[in-house]
Amino acid sequence: MVKNTIQSDYGGFSKKSRPFLSKIRIFFKIFFELLFSIYFHQLHNSCILKNPVYIGIITWKKKEYKKSVVSGKRKDVRTRPKEEWIYSKGKHQPLVREEQFTKAQEILKNKYHVPYQLQNGIVNPLAGLIKCDICGSAMVLRVYTNQRPHFICYNTRCPNKSSRFEFVENRVIEGLRNWLREYQAKWNLSKPQLKTDNVIDIRRKALQNLEKELSELEKQKGRLHDLLERGIYDEETFLERSRTITERIDATKTAINNAEKALNDEMQRVKAQVEIIPMVQNALDIYSELKSPAEKNNLLKSILEYGTYRKEKHQKGDEFTLVLYPKLSSQYR
Repeated sequence: MVKNTIQSDYGGFSKKSRPFLSKIRIFFKIFFELLFSIYFHQLHNSCILKNPVYIGIITWKKKEYKKSVVSGKRKDVRTRPKEEWIYSKGKHQPLVREEQFTKAQEILKNKYHVPYQLQNGIVNPLAGLIKCDICGSAMVLRVYTNQRPHFICYNTRCPNKSSRFEFVENRVIEGLRNWLREYQAKWNLSKPQLKTDNVIDIRRKALQNLEKELSELEKQKGRLHDLLERGIYDEETFLERSRTITERIDATKTAINNAEKALNDEMQRVKAQVEIIPMVQNALDIYSELKSPAEKNNLLKSILEYGTYRKEKHQKGDEFTLVLYPKLSSQYR
């Protein structure tokens, strides 16, 4: 009798089970939305593969929370360096063996390669070189049938606007040419120079003389104590001589630092004149003559570390920000 009454009110289910079934429907709704929607991005898969909780390890102290001094903001959060994280064995059952997890980390660490088509090979001359300035993902070439190829962010949820690929490629070459002109001006190569070998020899000998002078001053400072103990110097004379020698030592050390910098600058000027500038100039001169995107890509990778691309919603056409980081600027400055 009671059973029939409950069935008529809740469609065959008890009052206690009805809320539970409602939660189950919500669970499956969320699950299938995540499984089949574009919002379940590859980033989620990467986070799962990198999470040590699946081998039974709990991580503590990953983030630091502080009371915010900004009005209207409750707290500031920052991610601590990995060296400060605390790892401890959890009470839950591991789902993955530790050796498998370690192998996955090694694969993830070395997995990146430039986009490659089996039939045509590399089709993007900028492959692996330009990153999105907003989310950090790679910028990739997108080819269309009814419009020019575009340069877009690989992350489909990123708000970074795309641009025609030719605009970005031309800007890269233009930016490298501007950098080369600045590099030439830095070393002042347009002015006539003395014979390089003579200049380097002069600066090297000057440095050696300063180092000898510093060594002699340090010996003199050490002998002052002997003269004081033997009674040749009284305390006042000792302090005065000690102060004078200390000042000369400091001045000599400063001169040595300046001489080292001058010698290093001259050696870098030689390297720039003999190696760097001709290499970059040649690369930029022959770039347009190359037909293969793979050859262009290898050429750019020899002189460019990476670049960042950013285009706001209000910008159109060739309006975007491109920042380049040449390899040579960090190796030879």
